[in-house]
Amino acid sequence: MKRVRYFDLLRVVCFCMIIFYHMMIQLYIDGMFAAEYVNPFFSNSNMHLATLSVAVFFMLSGASLRVSSTGAKVPSTGAEVPSIDAKLSSPSAKETFDVKRYYVKRFIRILIPFYIVNIFYAIYRMIVAKTFWIFNKDVAPWKIILGIFGIDEWLSLYNVSSFSQGIGEWFLGALIIIYVFFPLFRKLMLKNRYVFLAAVVVIYFLLVFVYPSQSRIYQNIFVKTCEFIFGMYLGMYWDRIKKWAAFITIPVVLFFFISPVSLPINQGLSITILALAFFVSISFLEKPLQKSNRIYKVIAWLSGCSYELFLIHHIVIYALTPALKPYIHSNTGVLILFIAELVTMAIVTAVVKLVCDKAVKGLTKVLL
Repeated sequence: MKRVRYFDLLRVVCFCMIIFYHMMIQLYIDGMFAAEYVNPFFSNSNMHLATLSVAVFFMLSGASLRVSSTGAKVPSTGAEVPSIDAKLSSPSAKETFDVKRYYVKRFIRILIPFYIVNIFYAIYRMIVAKTFWIFNKDVAPWKIILGIFGIDEWLSLYNVSSFSQGIGEWFLGALIIIYVFFPLFRKLMLKNRYVFLAAVVVIYFLLVFVYPSQSRIYQNIFVKTCEFIFGMYLGMYWDRIKKWAAFITIPVVLFFFISPVSLPINQGLSITILALAFFVSISFLEKPLQKSNRIYKVIAWLSGCSYELFLIHHIVIYALTPALKPYIHSNTGVLILFIAELVTMAIVTAVVKLVCDKAVKGLTKVLL
C-alpha cells in the first residue's frame, strides 16, 4: 500500500514546530531569556505550536491506521482513486485486518526503538555521572515494567514515580494505550460509522466542558482518544475532502495564527478546531505532492525518520543548550546554537534509525 503523501508532509511540518518550540522553551528554562521574550515565537492568545502539533499527531495516527487497515490504494499520480467508503462495509475490508499481526508490527515498531534509545541514553548518563546507577533508588524495582510497556512517562502526569528518563514524554505512553484499542474503534466504525462518530462527539464535548481529570486538557488521554478517532474519519475520507472546505479551513488557520483578537472559547475545543482545520488545509496539497516526486522523496525520508527524531531530540537539546550557554551573548549565538542542535539531531537520528531499523526488521522476521 502506497502512502498518502500529505500525511508525510503533515508529520514533517508538525515535527518542525515541536522541535522549534522545545529549542525556544529550553532557552527560558536555562535562564537565557525571559518567558515574555520566547513565548511570542510559538504562541499567542489563540494558538500554541506544541498543543497544535500534538493534536495533529494524534489525528494523523488515527488517519494513517484507518487508511492502512482498509487496504486502500493511494495513486502515484494525480488520478482519481476508488472510494474508500465502498471498501469499509465490504467483507474483504474486515478480512484483510489481522489483529495479531497489527499488534506485533505496531508494538515492535514503537517499543524496540524506545528501548534502544533508553539504553543508549542510560549509558551516556552513566559516563557523564561516572556511576553505574543513575536512577532514583527510592523507586520500587517492579516499576521497571512501566518502562517495558512504554507508559512510564505518561503515568508521571498522575504523580506515579518510575525509572523514566523522559524519552517519548507523556505523548508516547498515551499513544500506546490508544493503539491497544484501535481494533475496537475500527470494529465500531465498520459496524455503524455515523452512530460511532455521534457517540464520540458527545463524549468529546462532555470531556472538554465537564473535564473530570487532574491532567491538563491538552494532555488528557480521553480527549486525545477522541482526536485520534476524528483522525480515523479523516483517514476514511482522505480522498473525498471537497475543495470548498479550503475556503473554511484556511481562513480558520490564519485567524488562529495571526489574529490579535482572543477567541472566548474553551481551550480544549480551540485546540481541536485548529488541529482539524490545519489537517484539512494541508490535505489540498496531495495532488501537487503526487506530481512532485523529487520534493516528496525528501519529505518521505524526513517523515520516515520522525519517530527516532522524536525520541532523541529532547536529549540533544537538554545536552547542548546548557553546554553552549556560556558562549551565547546575542541572537547570532542563539542561531548558531540552533544550527548545532539541528546538525547533532540529524547525525544522531541517522545512527539511531540505522540501528533501530535493523533490530525491527530482524525481530519482525522472527515473529511474523
